[in-house]
Amino acid sequence: MSEPLNFERMDRRMTSVTTFAQAEQATRAFWHSRTPLERLQVLALLRQELFGDDGTQPRLQRVFDRTQRPWR
Repeated sequence: MSEPLNFERMDRRMTSVTTFAQAEQATRAFWHSRTPLERLQVLALLRQELFGDDGTQPRLQRVFDRTQRPWR
């Protein structure tokens, strides 16, 4: 079993990658070496960074107004 991911101490340098194809292959190899639980933990971390702690986005307030039409 691999060690848990620690993003604060992760070495993010790319070594010996010269093309985009090699970078893609290295990225895929890294994530395939991780367990599904670790992948989900990273997904949760990215969601928290993007949306904050509550996970909701503010929306526009909906206004409903009823008018009466005059009788003919």
